[in-house]
Amino acid sequence: MNIKQMKGFLELSKTLNFSKTAKQMYMSQPAFSRMIESMEKEIGVKLIQRDKVNPKLTPAGQNVLRHCERILNEYNELMQDAKRFSTERKKLTVGILEDGIRAGSTGRMIRQFAEENPDVEIDFRNTSESAAFDQIQEGELDCGILVHFPEVYREQLNGTVISWDHDCVFMNRNNPLASKEKVSVKDLRSEGFIVVDASQSRFGFNRTMGLCLQYGFAPHIAKSVSSVTTALLEVDMNYGVMILHNSMKDIAGPETVAIPLEGEPELPVQMIQRKDSGNPALERFREFIRARVPQGEPEA
Repeated sequence: MNIKQMKGFLELSKTLNFSKTAKQMYMSQPAFSRMIESMEKEIGVKLIQRDKVNPKLTPAGQNVLRHCERILNEYNELMQDAKRFSTERKKLTVGILEDGIRAGSTGRMIRQFAEENPDVEIDFRNTSESAAFDQIQEGELDCGILVHFPEVYREQLNGTVISWDHDCVFMNRNNPLASKEKVSVKDLRSEGFIVVDASQSRFGFNRTMGLCLQYGFAPHIAKSVSSVTTALLEVDMNYGVMILHNSMKDIAGPETVAIPLEGEPELPVQMIQRKDSGNPALERFREFIRARVPQGEPEA
């Protein structure tokens, strides 16, 4: 049995709803059900009475819940104490999406912090958007640099805005739309879209689908790939277009242009962290950002 299983069971005890809890855990309903079934098999008892009308924890489930709550409390205290009493050089483990922060305002912000805080060692870890939130919650990452921050995570996590920027449509410079200063989503109705698979970037995938549906059409998916780097290579080869945050333009190919989407608001790039992190280096980084970047909506 692992920490994620115990956290999942704890959340299930609050909702008594597998579908709702699966969404909170950012898992598919079948995968979440299998995780609870695996837990039941390991312990040797049924934890929940699966009844559509009146689901409830079994007596054994109530007993296991008390143990899970105690273990999770002790685990959180252990993680905080380990960081608080560490005698090693201060360390900040930052999750990044491929190499999209190497340039631009986000990259400059991190480099400036590193220059002004030489006692803090920054350890970058490549991650996917779908994995980053779990890694932050589990303590594998101190923070992640992300564009999307879904509501479901905001009870446990904090977001600090590092920069504001807009979504763009990335396309090959030979596309007839490439000469425009701005492009409306409705102009993309007949285009083939390159997307990163939802298993790697669920929020980015949903963003593309939602924008197109908002303008009255379902996008034609020309290709679904495993990473932003691969997607941008497909765009550079003129196999389709892609909606992506402007912060990623520095890793686009030489034949790719990024054109702002007309009528869409700027979106924040955020540093996402646990509310109970307890890492002094992370709090120093957060205050460094907040002193330099407005946290409210940007002025129109």
